[in-house]
Amino acid sequence: MAAPTATDVREFLEGYGISTSILSDTWIENRMFNSIIPHVRNKTGLTFDGEQNVTEYLSGNGESILMLSSPNVTSIVSIDYVLGGDVYSNISLAGVELLEGGVLKAISNVTEGGSSTLFRKGNRNVKIVYKTGYADYPDDIKEAIVMLTCEFVLGFVGARTGGGALTVEGFSRNFGKRGKYQDIRNDLKRQAYSLLYKYMSNVVGSI
Repeated sequence: MAAPTATDVREFLEGYGISTSILSDTWIENRMFNSIIPHVRNKTGLTFDGEQNVTEYLSGNGESILMLSSPNVTSIVSIDYVLGGDVYSNISLAGVELLEGGVLKAISNVTEGGSSTLFRKGNRNVKIVYKTGYADYPDDIKEAIVMLTCEFVLGFVGARTGGGALTVEGFSRNFGKRGKYQDIRNDLKRQAYSLLYKYMSNVVGSI
């Protein structure tokens, strides 16, 4: 899916009957690409302009399961035991299964030194190179970015179209520091993070 745009943000907020006419497309997209998208990248560890190789050293635990730092692994490039210095012993990828959430399961690790169904114990003795990231924006990531941008925009618009209070004949309400759109903003943030959660968490089902 293509990158989110100011139009996506405007159309989303129009569903709430909220106009963003005081803001230019450039203003909205600058905030989106300079603040919101970097924030999402930081939370998920993902890139959206192509896959990238990540090298990680894990400590073998003598068991068949290892968990990578990123839950969003698209493929495994190589796995090696670190024997010392620049000496490595390759683990056949055919003997390792990549499960959901960045979990590696050793099926039958065939190495130069023999065969095992476990990751040998050691301190940072397993070198893993894997690919993560996306060539484009997944639907749920794009939706979360739009929601978070809308939340940001509403804070700006609310502060310039009535501040933190609403007063009409016979009714007055102070909405506090977050302004008159605080309920919508809180809801948008909750929805956005519920979409991002699976990309942020290494918690997976039973293996």
